[in-house]
Amino acid sequence: MESHYQHVQARRQYCIQVSRMLGRAIVDVDTGPVQSREMALATAAMTEQDVELKIVPDTYFRNGFLQMLFFLQQMEQVGFDLSRVSTALEFGCGSARLLRLLRCLADVQLIGTDINPLCIDWCRENIPDATFHINGQQPPLEFLADGSVDLVLAQSVFTHISLELQSDWLREIRRILAPGGLFICTVAGSSFAEQQLDAEELAMLNKEGQFALAPDHHRVSWSSRHTRQHDVFQTPERIVEVFGRDFEILAFTRFWQDVLVLRNQPADF
Repeated sequence: MESHYQHVQARRQYCIQVSRMLGRAIVDVDTGPVQSREMALATAAMTEQDVELKIVPDTYFRNGFLQMLFFLQQMEQVGFDLSRVSTALEFGCGSARLLRLLRCLADVQLIGTDINPLCIDWCRENIPDATFHINGQQPPLEFLADGSVDLVLAQSVFTHISLELQSDWLREIRRILAPGGLFICTVAGSSFAEQQLDAEELAMLNKEGQFALAPDHHRVSWSSRHTRQHDVFQTPERIVEVFGRDFEILAFTRFWQDVLVLRNQPADF
């Protein structure tokens, strides 16, 4: 009962935030179905036990609303005009837990992309009023033109993109993002590093600025083990250095994961 109450409260707070940012009332958002167990295993589990928690409807939707509420608050603090968004992309969308909540915005094209065909097939079947595409391990996102997107969201994506490909994907997101457009993404913060890395690995992270656990490592997250991805860690200094090459960093905030609010710049930036 408490979990359902928390879900309802998070949903209410989210709708109030959207209405305030748009300056008008909105139609209550349609959440759609909770992700399947197979989807949770592929996208959202730190441990084997997490898989079952990630498919509890009240927990799943509450966390989605709270994550999007925080993102909206970050947008508001940097003066981003939500009403001017015509196209929004969730990069690494998984079950489109965030993208689907933007269906309360009128006349906005919603696009999701993910490397996992399982995710895209599920989203196409279960999340109407949005378009979904499979992307490769490397850029480009061929279905998106230069400067065609106003808002990009990436939750728990750059926590798994290999360090070798990270800069390539940041340049690709900059390519598709309109000048002045916003890119909000999460990175693994110190709490995850302290939880997953031993003393020697932490020392290497602090020395080199970056560290990754391979899919076969005994402390890699359960979903990364299942999908054969890495868990990627970077120091705040390295994050500022790497992400700041292509974007203006408007905010860098510790949340469940650390959250970056980035703005695209003209081509001569």
